[in-house]
Amino acid sequence: MKPQAELEELFISERRQPMSRITVWFLIKQTAAAAGLQGLDIHPHSLRHSCGYSLVNKGTDIRVIQATSDIARPAPQPAIRRE
Repeated sequence: MKPQAELEELFISERRQPMSRITVWFLIKQTAAAAGLQGLDIHPHSLRHSCGYSLVNKGTDIRVIQATSDIARPAPQPAIRRE
């Protein structure tokens, strides 16, 4: 097993093993339900959008957000507005 600093996976289980995408999906659904969001379609990609909106609302440059979101060819995003 790799030392902690060399792990490439984003989500690691208590057993220090990479979590499967199914496990991550389940945990997100379970957490959303516990937060009272049962009727909404919450999924892993929702976290990416939430992070992007939060960064925009905090004034982060859209080009920085696009670069860190791994968008290969950034396009203008007129729908994203600060609240």
